[in-house]
Amino acid sequence: MKSISKYLNIDSVHDCNMTGIIVSEEETLNLIISDLEGKAKNILFIETKYCRFDDFRLGNIILSLEVYDDYDIQIIDDYLCYILDIDKKDLSKDFVLKLKNAIYSKELILVVLEPSYGAMGVIICKDAKLKE
Repeated sequence: MKSISKYLNIDSVHDCNMTGIIVSEEETLNLIISDLEGKAKNILFIETKYCRFDDFRLGNIILSLEVYDDYDIQIIDDYLCYILDIDKKDLSKDFVLKLKNAIYSKELILVVLEPSYGAMGVIICKDAKLKE
């Protein structure tokens, strides 16, 4: 696991506000955040395969935004159950095993937004980058 800041080589997103989510036709999810000075950042999640956000409201404060790129199977299984809305017994289904293998082989990345307040989210995508 590494922070999105290290993954993208940007300043920390801790305590930033998530102000919006936009999904384009090209399967790109744009996460719009503003830092403590009010400067906006756009983090693009390229070729998003799955995403789920809950509890979006005013004042969505980010605790952490982490990329899970290691083999912590239990944590990845928990987030797969959340994002796919499945039970643990369904983790052995073919489509889930293919998805897990894609994450373990780094074909896809699993990104988790943990909130201090507000929205919690999980994204599975090909890559992430800062919008220039």
